[in-house]
Amino acid sequence: MLKAKPNATLRKQDGEYSGKRLTTSRNLKNNHLQKALLFGALLTALSFLAACNKDEDKKAEGNLTLKMRVWNNYETPAVKGSNARFILPFVDVIGYKYEMKVTTDVIQEGTREQEVNWITIYTSDELKGDSERDFQFQLPAGEYKAFSLLQSRGFFWVGDYNGTNIQIPAWNGSTGVFEDRICNVFANELFVLNTSGVYESVNNGEQIGAAFRIEEGKTTSVIIRTNFTSIEWSDNDENGIWSEGDSAGEPIVPEGITTMADFIVTYY
Repeated sequence: MLKAKPNATLRKQDGEYSGKRLTTSRNLKNNHLQKALLFGALLTALSFLAACNKDEDKKAEGNLTLKMRVWNNYETPAVKGSNARFILPFVDVIGYKYEMKVTTDVIQEGTREQEVNWITIYTSDELKGDSERDFQFQLPAGEYKAFSLLQSRGFFWVGDYNGTNIQIPAWNGSTGVFEDRICNVFANELFVLNTSGVYESVNNGEQIGAAFRIEEGKTTSVIIRTNFTSIEWSDNDENGIWSEGDSAGEPIVPEGITTMADFIVTYY
């Protein structure tokens, strides 16, 4: 009787085991390749999404330049006042301008302050002339419909008296503490913010027109021009400066002008 050779059986078994190991090795390699391809595809997708999000986050912007001027130093050079009548041409306004804001939202009677998406473009706690407040600000592109100005209740008209600046005290609204804050909002008309945080229309018929637009990569110039030109000053003690006992009339506007201020907008 023939007997099986143990070595042959071992070799056969070795071959079977070797074959199984080869098959397993190939499967592992295929799995690794599939995982690598899947991981690479996932990284590509994530990179694409990140790039998309970055593009979305980067909003189109343009540049705003803003200046505040009185009529004379915007329209024409200041003219010397008459010594006989003491008519002082305005050359500046001195006061506190605590904050300036703009919005693309519509302001109307009864709008609450918290409902408006304001963008703050300027803050200050300095007492100085409006002509010293020129600034620039980058704004998102869009149509801006209102301008908010938080300023002091008290201020000074600055008039030119034969080369000398005369500071005449004045008030926004009623008299009070000079540094008290008052908020005016210029939109299609003039609004004030009451103590309840609600905008109220000042029904004086003014159509100021504060709207402007910001375009991507371009500059919008806004000059807020005060339309008062001059004031009559009575130097009662004849000392040539404003002092206690002096008096002044109402500010004078040019003939045909019906607004106290205008927004002069230029696009570049």
